[in-house]
Amino acid sequence: MAVNPHNRSQTSSGDEEEDPVEKMISKTGCLEKHYSIQIIRSQEMTACATNFVWLITKIGGSVRQK
Repeated sequence: MAVNPHNRSQTSSGDEEEDPVEKMISKTGCLEKHYSIQIIRSQEMTACATNFVWLITKIGGSVRQK
């Protein structure tokens, strides 16, 4: 089972506010696939950012990191 990357608590009572897009996707039966895709996209963006930083430092630039 994939972990929900959108898991966030937005109400003061501690209840989770349901995302309308996730609700629609859930009705199709594809919510787990949606979560899996989000995780993969996040990993791809991390790899891309790492490669970008490496490239910039190799060509003599600087990258401000958090």
